[in-house]
Amino acid sequence: MIIDKDTVATIAYKINLNGPDGELIEYADENSPRDLVFGHGQLIPGFEIGLMGKELGDFVFEIQPEQAFGPVRYELQVPVPKEAFIDGDKLREDLLFVGNKINMLDDAGRQIKGVVLEVNESDVLMDFNHPLAGKALHVSGQVLSIRTATEYDWAPAHSGCGCGGGSCGCGSGHGHHHSEADSCCSDEEGCEACGTTPAQQHEKQEIL
Repeated sequence: MIIDKDTVATIAYKINLNGPDGELIEYADENSPRDLVFGHGQLIPGFEIGLMGKELGDFVFEIQPEQAFGPVRYELQVPVPKEAFIDGDKLREDLLFVGNKINMLDDAGRQIKGVVLEVNESDVLMDFNHPLAGKALHVSGQVLSIRTATEYDWAPAHSGCGCGGGSCGCGSGHGHHHSEADSCCSDEEGCEACGTTPAQQHEKQEIL
Protein backbone atom coordinates (compact mmCIF):
# COMPACT_ATOMS: atom_id res chain seq x y z
CA MET A 1 0.00 0.00 0.00
CA ILE A 2 1.20 3.53 -0.76
CA ILE A 3 0.32 6.92 0.72
CA ASP A 4 -2.51 8.36 -1.36
CA LYS A 5 -5.71 10.34 -0.92
CA ASP A 6 -7.91 8.95 1.85
CA THR A 7 -5.08 7.16 3.61
CA VAL A 8 -3.62 7.57 7.08
CA ALA A 9 0.13 7.13 7.44
CA THR A 10 1.89 6.68 10.77
CA ILE A 11 5.11 8.63 10.44
CA ALA A 12 8.22 9.41 12.48
CA TYR A 13 9.87 12.56 11.15
CA LYS A 14 12.12 15.57 11.66
CA ILE A 15 11.78 19.01 10.11
CA ASN A 16 14.84 21.27 9.88
CA LEU A 17 15.10 24.78 8.50
CA ASN A 18 17.09 25.27 5.30
CA GLY A 19 18.75 21.87 5.01
CA PRO A 20 19.57 18.82 7.15
CA ASP A 21 21.96 20.75 9.39
CA GLY A 22 19.55 23.61 10.01
CA GLU A 23 17.56 24.33 13.15
CA LEU A 24 15.31 21.44 14.21
CA ILE A 25 11.84 22.93 14.50
CA GLU A 26 9.65 19.85 14.86
CA TYR A 27 9.93 16.10 15.32
CA ALA A 28 8.01 12.97 16.22
CA ASP A 29 10.24 9.97 16.93
CA GLU A 30 9.54 6.27 16.40
CA ASN A 31 8.33 5.89 20.00
CA SER A 32 5.69 8.58 19.49
CA PRO A 33 4.92 8.90 15.76
CA ARG A 34 2.11 10.91 14.17
CA ASP A 35 -0.93 9.67 12.28
CA LEU A 36 -1.34 11.94 9.23
CA VAL A 37 -4.46 12.08 7.04
CA PHE A 38 -3.84 12.64 3.32
CA GLY A 39 -6.02 14.27 0.70
CA HIS A 40 -8.18 16.47 2.91
CA GLY A 41 -6.20 19.71 3.12
CA GLN A 42 -4.88 19.00 6.61
CA LEU A 43 -1.19 19.28 5.66
CA ILE A 44 0.86 22.06 4.13
CA PRO A 45 1.06 21.38 0.37
CA GLY A 46 4.77 20.53 0.21
CA PHE A 47 4.53 18.04 3.07
CA GLU A 48 1.66 16.19 1.42
CA ILE A 49 3.25 16.28 -2.05
CA GLY A 50 6.55 15.00 -0.64
CA LEU A 51 4.91 11.96 0.93
CA MET A 52 2.32 11.08 -1.70
CA GLY A 53 3.18 7.75 -3.33
CA LYS A 54 5.60 6.71 -0.57
CA GLU A 55 5.65 3.14 0.75
CA LEU A 56 6.86 1.90 4.13
CA GLY A 57 10.42 2.97 4.83
CA ASP A 58 12.66 6.03 4.93
CA PHE A 59 12.09 9.34 3.15
CA VAL A 60 13.88 12.66 2.67
CA PHE A 61 12.62 15.71 0.77
CA GLU A 62 12.78 19.49 0.68
CA ILE A 63 9.86 21.93 0.84
CA GLN A 64 10.37 25.36 -0.70
CA PRO A 65 8.63 28.38 0.90
CA GLU A 66 5.99 28.51 -1.83
CA GLN A 67 4.81 25.03 -0.81
CA ALA A 68 5.16 25.68 2.92
CA PHE A 69 4.19 28.98 4.56
CA GLY A 70 4.79 31.20 1.54
CA PRO A 71 7.20 34.06 0.93
CA VAL A 72 7.55 37.01 3.28
CA ARG A 73 4.70 39.39 2.51
CA TYR A 74 5.80 42.93 3.17
CA GLU A 75 2.21 44.18 3.18
CA LEU A 76 1.87 42.28 6.47
CA GLN A 77 4.51 44.51 8.04
CA VAL A 78 2.35 47.40 9.18
CA PRO A 79 2.62 50.38 11.55
CA VAL A 80 0.29 50.17 14.55
CA PRO A 81 -0.42 53.38 16.50
CA LYS A 82 1.04 53.38 19.99
CA GLU A 83 -2.42 54.13 21.33
CA ALA A 84 -3.25 50.50 20.59
CA PHE A 85 -0.84 49.43 23.33
CA ILE A 86 -2.43 51.51 26.10
CA ASP A 87 -3.80 49.44 28.98
CA GLY A 88 -6.09 51.59 31.07
CA ASP A 89 -4.28 54.91 30.93
CA LYS A 90 -0.74 53.52 30.71
CA LEU A 91 1.32 52.73 27.62
CA ARG A 92 2.63 49.15 27.84
CA GLU A 93 6.22 50.13 27.14
CA ASP A 94 7.35 46.79 28.59
CA LEU A 95 5.94 45.15 25.44
CA LEU A 96 7.50 47.53 22.97
CA PHE A 97 10.95 46.23 22.15
CA VAL A 98 12.32 44.82 18.90
CA GLY A 99 11.73 41.09 18.56
CA ASN A 100 8.91 40.85 21.10
CA LYS A 101 5.95 38.67 20.07
CA ILE A 102 2.56 40.08 20.98
CA ASN A 103 -0.97 38.68 20.76
CA MET A 104 -3.27 41.13 18.98
CA LEU A 105 -6.67 41.12 17.24
CA ASP A 106 -7.35 41.48 13.53
CA ASP A 107 -10.25 43.37 11.92
CA ALA A 108 -12.54 40.37 12.46
CA GLY A 109 -11.67 40.12 16.15
CA ARG A 110 -9.52 36.99 15.75
CA GLN A 111 -6.31 36.61 17.71
CA ILE A 112 -3.11 36.95 15.68
CA LYS A 113 0.54 37.16 16.63
CA GLY A 114 2.86 39.95 15.60
CA VAL A 115 6.56 40.63 16.07
CA VAL A 116 7.87 44.11 16.89
CA LEU A 117 10.22 45.28 14.12
CA GLU A 118 10.62 48.96 15.06
CA VAL A 119 9.45 51.24 17.86
CA ASN A 120 8.93 54.76 16.57
CA GLU A 121 7.76 57.98 18.19
CA SER A 122 4.09 57.55 17.32
CA ASP A 123 3.73 53.97 16.09
CA VAL A 124 5.15 50.47 16.25
CA LEU A 125 6.08 48.57 13.08
CA MET A 126 4.67 45.05 13.47
CA ASP A 127 5.29 41.96 11.35
CA PHE A 128 2.24 39.68 11.00
CA ASN A 129 3.87 37.15 8.68
CA HIS A 130 3.90 33.51 9.72
CA PRO A 131 7.15 32.86 11.65
CA LEU A 132 8.23 30.39 8.96
CA ALA A 133 7.38 32.59 5.95
CA GLY A 134 10.24 32.58 3.47
CA LYS A 135 11.82 29.47 5.02
CA ALA A 136 12.67 26.24 3.19
CA LEU A 137 12.05 23.03 5.14
CA HIS A 138 14.09 19.82 5.12
CA VAL A 139 11.95 16.80 6.01
CA SER A 140 13.29 13.34 6.84
CA GLY A 141 11.86 10.31 8.56
CA GLN A 142 10.19 6.95 8.17
CA VAL A 143 6.74 5.72 7.15
CA LEU A 144 5.81 3.10 9.76
CA SER A 145 2.34 2.07 8.56
CA ILE A 146 -0.34 3.01 6.04
CA ARG A 147 -4.07 2.32 6.18
CA THR A 148 -7.30 3.50 4.60
CA ALA A 149 -8.78 6.56 6.29
CA THR A 150 -12.25 6.67 7.81
CA GLU A 151 -14.61 9.59 8.48
CA TYR A 152 -13.37 9.56 12.05
CA ASP A 153 -9.84 10.40 10.88
CA TRP A 154 -10.69 13.62 9.07
CA ALA A 155 -13.45 14.85 11.38
CA PRO A 156 -12.84 18.46 12.53
CA ALA A 157 -12.46 17.34 16.14
CA HIS A 158 -9.28 15.54 15.17
CA SER A 159 -7.51 18.38 13.39
CA GLY A 160 -5.65 21.28 14.90
CA CYS A 161 -2.51 19.97 16.58
CA GLY A 162 0.41 20.76 14.33
CA CYS A 163 2.38 17.94 12.65
CA GLY A 164 3.37 19.49 9.41
CA GLY A 165 0.05 21.02 8.58
CA GLY A 166 -2.04 24.09 8.11
CA SER A 167 -4.75 22.46 10.20
CA CYS A 168 -2.68 19.60 11.55
CA GLY A 169 -3.28 16.36 9.78
CA CYS A 170 -3.12 13.93 12.63
CA GLY A 171 -5.73 11.25 12.41
CA SER A 172 -5.39 10.59 16.14
CA GLY A 173 -3.76 12.57 18.86
CA HIS A 174 -1.57 9.86 20.31
CA GLY A 175 2.10 10.36 21.02
CA HIS A 176 4.39 13.21 21.95
CA HIS A 177 4.80 16.14 19.61
CA HIS A 178 7.61 18.65 19.96
CA SER A 179 7.85 21.92 18.09
CA GLU A 180 10.34 24.70 18.75
CA ALA A 181 8.28 26.78 16.35
CA ASP A 182 5.37 26.72 18.78
CA SER A 183 7.46 28.43 21.43
CA CYS A 184 8.88 31.00 19.03
CA CYS A 185 5.40 31.94 17.96
CA SER A 186 4.12 32.33 21.53
CA ASP A 187 4.26 35.54 23.47
CA GLU A 188 6.70 36.00 26.30
CA GLU A 189 5.01 35.48 29.65
CA GLY A 190 2.89 38.44 30.57
CA CYS A 191 2.29 39.61 26.97
CA GLU A 192 -1.49 39.41 26.85
CA ALA A 193 -3.71 40.36 23.92
CA CYS A 194 -3.86 44.12 23.54
CA GLY A 195 -7.23 44.21 21.82
CA THR A 196 -5.48 45.92 18.91
CA THR A 197 -6.95 46.04 15.43
CA PRO A 198 -4.05 46.39 12.95
CA ALA A 199 -4.76 48.11 9.65
CA GLN A 200 -3.84 45.01 7.67
CA GLN A 201 -5.70 41.76 8.37
CA HIS A 202 -3.40 38.75 8.81
CA GLU A 203 -4.12 35.40 7.17
CA LYS A 204 -4.04 32.85 9.96
CA GLN A 205 -1.77 29.84 9.48
CA GLU A 206 -0.78 27.31 12.03
CA ILE A 207 2.73 26.46 12.89
CA LEU A 208 3.95 23.02 11.64
